Amino acid sequence: MEIENYKKSSTICKNVYNFIKENVKENITVQNVLEIGNEFLQKTIKKNCSKENIVIDIAVPICISLNNCVGYENDLNKIINKTDIVNIELGISYCGCIVIFSESFCLNDDKGVKKIKNILNNLQKHKRRRN
Repeated sequence: MEIENYKKSSTICKNVYNFIKENVKENITVQNVLEIGNEFLQKTIKKNCSKENIVIDIAVPICISLNNCVGYENDLNKIINKTDIVNIELGISYCGCIVIFSESFCLNDDKGVKKIKNILNNLQKHKRRRN
C-alpha cells in the first residue's frame, strides 16, 4: 500500500510541476507563477481528497528560483526573461508518503544557455549522489 501512496504522491507532484512549467513564460513575475501554481495545487489537492477521502498535504511549498538564486530569498516581483534559468521545487505528502521534486530549465534554447543548464543539472546530480 505504501508503494501505491508514493506513486500517487509522485503523480500529483509531476502534474503540478508540469502545469507550473507550462505557465513560466517571458515577462511574467515570479509572484504570478507562484499564484498560478498554488491555485492549481490547491484545486488538485481538493479534487483528490474529496474523491478518495484521504489526506494530501504540501510537504514543500512551491518555490521558483531564477538564475541559481536561493528560491526562498528570491524577489517575487522579478520579471522572468527569456535567458533566465528557472528552478521549480515542490513537495507533496500523500497519506504521509512524501515526494519532493526540483528541476532547472531555461526558456531560451540557445547554445550558451544550454551549456549553463547542463552545468547546473550536473551539479544537482552530483549533490544528490553525495547526500
